[in-house]
Amino acid sequence: MRYPEAMIVLNATLFHVDVFATAPLTGNGLTVFLDTDGWSHSVMQRLTREMKQFESIFLSDISPAGATARIFTVEEELPFAGHPVLGAAAVLHRTQAKNAECRSWTLRLPYGAVAVTTKQLGDQYLCEMDQGTAVCGGDVAAETLKPILARLGLDEADLVSGISAKVVSTGLPYLVVPVRPAALARAAIQGSNLESLLGTMGAKFVLVLDVERPEIRTWDNLGKVEDVATGSAAGPAAAYLFTLGIADRNLPVDLAQGRFAGRPSKLAVVQGKKGHLLVSGEVWPISYGVLDLNPSGARISDSRSITVEPPRKTGRPTPGEYADYARADIAAVPGDDAIDALTQLAEQTPEFFRGLAEAAERGLTYGQGKWTIKEILAHLVDDERIFTYRLLCLARGEDRELPGFDEDRYASHGEFKDRALEDLLAEYSATRVATLTLLRGLPPAAWRRHGRVNGYDCSVRGLAFHIAGHELHHHRIVRERYMPLLG
Repeated sequence: MRYPEAMIVLNATLFHVDVFATAPLTGNGLTVFLDTDGWSHSVMQRLTREMKQFESIFLSDISPAGATARIFTVEEELPFAGHPVLGAAAVLHRTQAKNAECRSWTLRLPYGAVAVTTKQLGDQYLCEMDQGTAVCGGDVAAETLKPILARLGLDEADLVSGISAKVVSTGLPYLVVPVRPAALARAAIQGSNLESLLGTMGAKFVLVLDVERPEIRTWDNLGKVEDVATGSAAGPAAAYLFTLGIADRNLPVDLAQGRFAGRPSKLAVVQGKKGHLLVSGEVWPISYGVLDLNPSGARISDSRSITVEPPRKTGRPTPGEYADYARADIAAVPGDDAIDALTQLAEQTPEFFRGLAEAAERGLTYGQGKWTIKEILAHLVDDERIFTYRLLCLARGEDRELPGFDEDRYASHGEFKDRALEDLLAEYSATRVATLTLLRGLPPAAWRRHGRVNGYDCSVRGLAFHIAGHELHHHRIVRERYMPLLG
């Protein structure tokens, strides 16, 4: 019996699409999961491995305006990735606005909110995302670059003369390495320490760029899988070409990728208003279906099988599980689950600070000796790292008292005034992803483990709530003391 497509699509829970494609079975394959509210981190990670795509994206809180999204590779969760965002927007158009020619969407990622437009072109969709402005680092010294080239099977003779490698980010930081066309074909990751080498210069992945064509190649950091269309790399590649004057900022940049993996792809980048980079490509539907497994509340056991149980919540801490000075801040945290609260703030805080971008760049403060907006954001990152370390120690059974820290000294030594706001926001998002990954993996008993920190008793869940409450505290300070100065 054949059912009408509208009926099947209405009930579908997963879609397979090809992104940055020129036809079906080209471009970068992607699985889009719908209605993933309540799904655990471990289930989403296992399903991504099951699909064997470079990435999968999981949508929750779906509405005609957009959705909350989480992106996974086979190895880890990412705060942002390009082709999953476009593929997800095409699926939203198909399921939420089937009869509309054009639509706009907002996907709420750990990195922040990403605006996407979609246009139906018949069987496929043309999708464009706003990656914001790029953050470009300085030239990477030749000596620093040598071990990276060695891991790529290249040497200095393979580089384009007269220009240097740079770290560039529009959400994920890439080390952009300009090479000659013959070197692009030979490049292949060797060894197992590329990620640590990249980390020393603030990069997550390497992007090998033939500046003449232009054409790019990227891989996972072990070189096991070559990505055939990397949306998160398209913005940095174009920004690199614009910065060096190789490409005209007033014209589109068409990037080729995937040729060496047998999946040719086309990625287009234009520079829009205020220097924002708009990355676009076609999305072609391949298949859709229903997930037989019900992952709501599911977890992965040690045997790697999936079992289903009610979702656990951390519960609210009670007095004695946090410092007395934090009582009011923790009381302001909504709900009874630290993970939920921090997940919501991962969306709200970047949007909050981006609304203050102009004031942040001119160093607004409300009094002599008070922090700037950038310093407040950087302080949130420092504080989260420290409190996450503290709760990790308690969760693992540490019985020694943990020391305090001087927040003003940390702020002054960070020299945050000289960093771009978007760079700090990328660091915030990366830190939050790491925190949530740790929290989601804690065993139930760990949340109530107690210890002593800087002269007070506390619990793991009390420290987690403290991170959220402290963040909300600084939201309030900015609203009350900084925003009135904006006029």
